[in-house]
Amino acid sequence: MVHTTDNVAEIGKQAVLPCNTTPAVPEDNVVLVVWYREDKGIPIYSLREIIDVAGPYNEDTSVSLMCEAKGGRPSPRVIWWKDSNLIDDTYFSKEQFTINRLIIRSLKAEDLISVWSCKASTSKSMLPIVKSIKLDINLKPKEIKISRSKQSLTVGTASELVCQTRGSKPPAKLQWLLDQTVLEHSVESISMNGFVTTNYLTYVPTIEDNKKRLACIARNPSFENISLEDGFILDIKYAPVVSLVIGANSGAEEISQGAAVFFQCNIQANPKARETWWTFNGRPILADFVTRIDGNSLLIANVSLIHKGDFQCFARNELGTGESEAVFLNIQHSPICKNDGRQYLGIARNKEALVTCKVDSTSPLLNFFWTFESIDGQLSELQNFESQGTSSVLRFVAKSQEDFGVVYCRAQNSFGFQSIPCSFFLYPEGPPDPPENCSLSNISSNQLTVECLPGYNGGLNQIFHLEVTIAHSHQLLANLTSLNPLFKVNALPTDKLLLLTIYSSNLKGVSDKLTIRTNTLASARWQNESSSSETSFPNQRIGNLPSKQAIADECPDVIPFETELNIDKTEEIDLSETEMLRLFRSSNFTDAANSFSEANCAQTSLLVVNDDEKRMHFVHANNPYVKKVRQTCE
Repeated sequence: MVHTTDNVAEIGKQAVLPCNTTPAVPEDNVVLVVWYREDKGIPIYSLREIIDVAGPYNEDTSVSLMCEAKGGRPSPRVIWWKDSNLIDDTYFSKEQFTINRLIIRSLKAEDLISVWSCKASTSKSMLPIVKSIKLDINLKPKEIKISRSKQSLTVGTASELVCQTRGSKPPAKLQWLLDQTVLEHSVESISMNGFVTTNYLTYVPTIEDNKKRLACIARNPSFENISLEDGFILDIKYAPVVSLVIGANSGAEEISQGAAVFFQCNIQANPKARETWWTFNGRPILADFVTRIDGNSLLIANVSLIHKGDFQCFARNELGTGESEAVFLNIQHSPICKNDGRQYLGIARNKEALVTCKVDSTSPLLNFFWTFESIDGQLSELQNFESQGTSSVLRFVAKSQEDFGVVYCRAQNSFGFQSIPCSFFLYPEGPPDPPENCSLSNISSNQLTVECLPGYNGGLNQIFHLEVTIAHSHQLLANLTSLNPLFKVNALPTDKLLLLTIYSSNLKGVSDKLTIRTNTLASARWQNESSSSETSFPNQRIGNLPSKQAIADECPDVIPFETELNIDKTEEIDLSETEMLRLFRSSNFTDAANSFSEANCAQTSLLVVNDDEKRMHFVHANNPYVKKVRQTCE
């Protein structure tokens, strides 16, 4: 049965609430007293008999220990001791009990290891009855410290941070905070006595972490709203991070020629960047009267099409170099030719050719215009074309020689008419011309070198050919092909009259063939004995004329074909001293010379003809020796 009484208490002052704890049966002992408030189902206070340890109690709180001695005559003295120190000898008697209530105002850490004893004795001659206990005290963390390497924190480089706290009971919990963000994935350890907690954090800094506060917080769960903290402001080192923007007033999408453009290079770096520079299309930008560089700013006072392209800025510090993304500066302008404005196109006669015109335009095109300029300078408009976007395709057919000339393409957009047209030079496409200005060199008894200049390629890529045969038997000794008109021929037979046939080819066909007669051994001797180093330089087509009469008609003063021309190896022959040789005009010089050689010189072969110097070189068939023969045919 629970007895209740009414008591009056004043707010802010202590209230004494009596509770009769006398057991209903004398043999019983009271071991627990529980106090309730009538509207609460949970005890608000309890009193339990202490066996060995009292608590736990929180540090800095007050605690009341009551020692009761029952019986004794006279009434016993009940005294509290702390270790060997008497701390409370005030007691009172109530019925058969003598009571000493000890109030500890503020528990301290040193109270944890003390022994608290209550001694009851009726006289000095009798040994007292002693009851001793210890106090279990929850302690707040006393200190906390973060330890780290002396090496600076660098972006992307892992560092180990150590946080340690001491003095907490039970062991403190440690937590890492980056500003208000909790950092996970740390490792914690507790010392054997439980008073030291250590936490290890592997930290990889980011640029965003710079200037934030990194803290370690120690908390004892027994103490709400109480913590101990250590921390510092992060100084994160990193290479420059660079971004480039066009100034707000520039209007990147509306920049036209003549406008002023402002670029701002934003640099984020720690330590501060010590060097900055700019590039345009990958090349360094230098300040001039149009371009002004002021620290992290770039001003182009008067932009033109030469400024159209990619701009970048760069910055460097001790940790490296940073570069911005390329910012493309698009200049609004009238159309201009894309790539090269002049193109050469080989086209076949009577076959449709497609001529493609591509322009660069910063706004939608309105029109394309095509015109043709003939060889005699006459202009005419062309209509057979199709346009789409920034390109136009013309369908063109050359039906006669007069249809080859220059085709012009122009475009128009909202910024104006194309000022410089795209030009397409149309020329006939066909077989190539033969090589020109061929020469022999490095001649020995079994080898020689032939080198020519390439003739017109017919509008296509050409390949050069050399065929070496024995003159009388036409036995093929070599068949060489080259991308360049240079041939080195080895392993030739000695003292054989050779025919060197040179020509070129492309996808449209084969050029006329040019033939040179030579003799390896004779050439070698001539090179050794002659003071002159001149060799072959044919630069016109070589071939037989229709008849001897053709030569006679062309040059009436020519030496009669019946005349026998004997060349002695030791004698220098100069026909100008015996009879003027009027053989041919320059346009058919080599043709006539070749015919003359074959028709009139049974014992003589033409080796070289030089149209510019009007000289012929002959070789005697039996005893080869090169002679220079001047002539004056005009």
